[in-house]
Amino acid sequence: MRLNRRILSVVLISTMIISLTACKGTNSGNQATESGSQSGSMSAAETDTAGGNTAEYIFKVGHVQPADHPYHTGLVYMNKILQERTGGRVSLDIYPSSQLGAERELVESTQMGTIDMGLVTSPLANFDNSWYLFDIPGIFYTKEHAYEFLDGEQGQAMLDGLANINIKGLSFWETGFFNIFVDTKAIEKPQDVAGMTIRVMENDAYITYFSELGANPVPMAYSEVFTGIQNGTVDGTLIPIAAIYMNQFYTVAPYITRCENWYCPVTLLMSMDSWNSMPEDLQEIFQECANEAKDYMRQELTDTEEEQVAAMIKEGCTITEVDKDEWRELEADAVQKVKEQFIGTYVQQKTLDYIEEIGQKYR
Repeated sequence: MRLNRRILSVVLISTMIISLTACKGTNSGNQATESGSQSGSMSAAETDTAGGNTAEYIFKVGHVQPADHPYHTGLVYMNKILQERTGGRVSLDIYPSSQLGAERELVESTQMGTIDMGLVTSPLANFDNSWYLFDIPGIFYTKEHAYEFLDGEQGQAMLDGLANINIKGLSFWETGFFNIFVDTKAIEKPQDVAGMTIRVMENDAYITYFSELGANPVPMAYSEVFTGIQNGTVDGTLIPIAAIYMNQFYTVAPYITRCENWYCPVTLLMSMDSWNSMPEDLQEIFQECANEAKDYMRQELTDTEEEQVAAMIKEGCTITEVDKDEWRELEADAVQKVKEQFIGTYVQQKTLDYIEEIGQKYR
């Protein structure tokens, strides 16, 4: 099921050329950039049938997923309702597929104001340590459990705290539950990863977890994962079903285990300078649209997951369903090592206790 190396090289070269072209535009909140539809981006100008974008505020937003992923369609939806509710004064210029950089670069660029917005996951913990909370496996039992925390007072307090690093936290979107997938064998229990080289996100929680299970964790940018598996640098990684399917990771790593032990929100960020460039009336509408697009995106991700699993089975993938309670028991020592590393420094025990308390009805 491995892709032809020569074809992949052509695709990678083309992507680099497109990325360089897309990044030539101006990044300020009130100026447009050029990005053609053939690059996979949805330019704000494409929604203007009059032949030119006349919006007063045009914000550039980047993410790492392809243009058919709910990340992107959620942003397109947000752009639509933004334009409708602001009378065309505000629009988004959307760049998928890491065109504006990997997730760590998106955080840095948003913080510095060189881009306006980004959708990011775990690398955010390197900038705000409270985000290590989401890197502790097993703390959320279901998506609804996670939503109750994220959309409540404590989740909002985390978003508000990003102001300390010059970032406006708009809302928690979703990347979903993580699932391990590898290239050589089915993973039926956590200890089956022993001896394997597993790509992890760039933070210590994942490194600790997989080290405790006997694997060799290798931090690697998301944009490098496909090639890393294909050339044997890593054996696999863990990401949600939608990302496995839409990025065709299953063609190089067809053994997928639905362990769902990590729930990972994705945070919609905005440069504080870009946020402050809008008057209060537009800020209010912008926040409302970000919240509504969050709900739209979450539902779309959930609705398509089982269809994607069925499609991968049809393509010859091995999907391993595990007893999640048993998996939690088998990984307990590794999870405890992660907790010991972060509780009392980055994560408060009372926060975990609150998450467990509200989670009892979701078990």
